Amino acid sequence: NKECSDFFLGNNNLDNNYTIPAGHLKQYYLLKKFLELDKPAKKENIYRILWCTGLKKSTLTEFNIIKDAIGKCEKSLVITVRMHPLHNIKDFIMGLFSDFDRREMIKFSTNTDVIFDLNQSDIVLSAASSGIIMESLTLGINTVSIYRSDYQTLDYQYDLVYNVRNAEEFEKALESIIGEEKAEKLRTNTSHTIV
Repeated sequence: NKECSDFFLGNNNLDNNYTIPAGHLKQYYLLKKFLELDKPAKKENIYRILWCTGLKKSTLTEFNIIKDAIGKCEKSLVITVRMHPLHNIKDFIMGLFSDFDRREMIKFSTNTDVIFDLNQSDIVLSAASSGIIMESLTLGINTVSIYRSDYQTLDYQYDLVYNVRNAEEFEKALESIIGEEKAEKLRTNTSHTIV
């Protein structure tokens, strides 16, 4: 923006036309790459959630917030777990889902670039402190931002972001995203099936 340009130029002996305010280049290239990918066909009544996890502690907190609503959505969700590159907690996550039927249907991302996971997702779920939220917003993907009291977080105010702090707020966010027909199934189904 202009303020950054003025600051930079004020500390250098360069021509005023040396800088071009261009926005956030990472987001620009992310969007450009995303638009070049073929989006997989949307399967009717199936919602693909990308859950980006971090440390064990935050993953446990997130799981406790999402587990009931996800368990009630019988066969309507496919969950791809993308672990933080520095924290391989696959066994821990599988243990969290041990009481769910067909837990083997939870997928773990093997993609090296998050863009491929985002391309295959209808909903992104992550801690409010994660950078993945800005990426999903750039790409126009519904995003559930989970707040934790022990982390510094941003209060995102966008139509595509659902800020949640507890299980009830998560259930309402999921209902909003998947629509009224799905919301009714969510309220009445008690099976713990994840597909």
